Amino acid sequence: MSKFSFLEYYKTILSKVSFDKDIFNKEYKKAINCLSRYEKECLDKWLWENKLDKILHPFPKLEAAKLYDSQPTTTFNSQWVA
Repeated sequence: MSKFSFLEYYKTILSKVSFDKDIFNKEYKKAINCLSRYEKECLDKWLWENKLDKILHPFPKLEAAKLYDSQPTTTFNSQWVA
């Protein structure tokens, strides 16, 4: 018997209900309440990669989209240099 994670389960559910925004949002909220922080980030990344993040109406941009889309920023503080 193969192990089927909740993450994979919710990916399947969300891909199947992507035709209806209300159902999609309801299932997304269920997923967020059930998954660990790491799995939430993976789910958000998967939604962003599959362009399903645009269906999420009441939610702002996904955290994963911010993480994977932005360039790292570093600042140089001259007072730290000897």
